[in-house]
Amino acid sequence: LRTRVASVLCFLSVFDRKNNEFIYTNLVSPEITNQAVELLNSLPFYYNIYMDGVIYAQKGCERFFNIKGLPSDFMEEFASKLVICDDLFATIKDKGAELIDVFYGDNEELKKTIFDFFESNNLVLTSALAGVVSATAVGSDKGTALGGLCEILGITSDEAMTFGDASNDSTMLEYAYYSFAMENGDDICKASARFRAPSNADDGVAQMIEKYALKGE
Repeated sequence: LRTRVASVLCFLSVFDRKNNEFIYTNLVSPEITNQAVELLNSLPFYYNIYMDGVIYAQKGCERFFNIKGLPSDFMEEFASKLVICDDLFATIKDKGAELIDVFYGDNEELKKTIFDFFESNNLVLTSALAGVVSATAVGSDKGTALGGLCEILGITSDEAMTFGDASNDSTMLEYAYYSFAMENGDDICKASARFRAPSNADDGVAQMIEKYALKGE
């Protein structure tokens, strides 16, 4: 396997760290992004918007953040990129979003309002956690981003390695030959992968990289 340092941001933008540039983007239109912020600011839950590798949230909505049990290292990374805005609408006005995350919890009425808005605007909905929905533009998924990255690097899907533990990883897992579902992954994720890896808690990603990429088994 050939490797190169690059990061996939929100599974729809690829940033090449070596050349310090975005090599793939596909954004929710500025118009729909602005409409989403107006709607979400009127509803009682936490949401955030990704743009250029930064996570933006409206001041005050963080009090509705109700997802428990997330790993501390994930929360530290999340907090390091989070920017709380006094006026999010003014901050992101006329800009397109990479991704819009809404943490609706178990409120089915609010969930319907959110899903109706996103689906009426032809956005793609995925989820990495129960009670959270992520909205992106059509064609903005991990599989598409990985395919674009492989094309730039001049490699095929047979040379790509992917790992996932949630349904929003499915397109990426279906694309790569070396696709691994984590033991702790959900059913959709496992059905999309060719191989299985030990759980995140058991450093499954590191084990598979060592076995297949570094030792070449």
